[in-house]
Amino acid sequence: MRPWRNQFPVFSWLRFQSQVLAYHDDWQHAEEERQKEFNTAKNAVLPLSVKPRTIVLMIGESITRDNMSLYGYSRQTTPRLDARATKDPQFKFINDAWSLDASTVASFRTMFDFKVPGDTKEPTGNVFAYFRAAGYQITWISNQDDKAIKSEWIAHSDKQIILNRLAGRSSRSMDDVTLEPLKNALADPATHKLIVVHMIGAHPHFSLRYPEGLQPTWSDDDEVSRQMKANDRSIVVQHAREQYDLAVLYQDTVLADSLELTEASSKHVPAFWLYLSDHGVETGNYENRTGHSQTTPNGYRIPFLMWADPTLSTQWVWSDLQHRSFRSDGLRHILFTAAGIELKSQAMPSLLSKDYQWQDPPSKTRFLSKP
Repeated sequence: MRPWRNQFPVFSWLRFQSQVLAYHDDWQHAEEERQKEFNTAKNAVLPLSVKPRTIVLMIGESITRDNMSLYGYSRQTTPRLDARATKDPQFKFINDAWSLDASTVASFRTMFDFKVPGDTKEPTGNVFAYFRAAGYQITWISNQDDKAIKSEWIAHSDKQIILNRLAGRSSRSMDDVTLEPLKNALADPATHKLIVVHMIGAHPHFSLRYPEGLQPTWSDDDEVSRQMKANDRSIVVQHAREQYDLAVLYQDTVLADSLELTEASSKHVPAFWLYLSDHGVETGNYENRTGHSQTTPNGYRIPFLMWADPTLSTQWVWSDLQHRSFRSDGLRHILFTAAGIELKSQAMPSLLSKDYQWQDPPSKTRFLSKP
């Protein structure tokens, strides 16, 4: 069927005109909000006193830790991360990590927006405004196209590298396109750098999230396949699980490469590398379906991985991290600690601190009765 805009061009152009006006209004409002966020941050941040360092934040999409062999999944979907975990004491992964929401923009708000102490209005704190105010250069490398993310968070960055201009689920852009820009950003001479890499991850459709010809490391009749059949999962769901696991296998390569690039750069400037997914997805574990899920634990169980140069990790309780839990609204505290950003008001201890305190998020407690 031909697009309706070709059949009804007059109505299409009238609608387009209204969209243009709406965009202009949004841009003007967004610029005002960004300036407020920066002013708030400028009044809250102490002068930066730490030596040069680089923070690399890798943000995944729709990855549940339950499908990663790093977390005990029977299919070897993360062979390179598995190998890293066995030989590198600087590499840590948190076994009990949860997102607070099961959709992208809502999850970003829990991770990067927060209420400023003493402010009774809507959240006015923005993580990236704080990094800017502290003196960090922010480079944002994106393989996703999302208007809200651009206006609320990417807009605070100094350098924006948008690699994917096709919004929605039909985009086929492999995440390894982010590696060359990451390498260049790591080589930038700025003394204090935050590099954000937002990947498309395993965003449905799963079949579009890995290169054609990628071969599985598991057999057609393995433990997962037998369990799916025993649970009476449909052929469609079983096939989607295969595609999803291939997407995770491909993510393993991208993440391992990004970590190797970061580690190599840390020979010149100490670096901190962190990866988490915005949320998970259902893959036929709890229900006979796949995709975004607010009704099953897989929608919220995310991977959370970290690596730090030894000159940085000695400042924190690094050896104890894998025995701790993480919730996505605690991300800003970790980033501030890693970056050496200090606030005028007393901040909550981060996951890296000996005084860290844990409280189960609602996204976890609602499923505690489930296996």
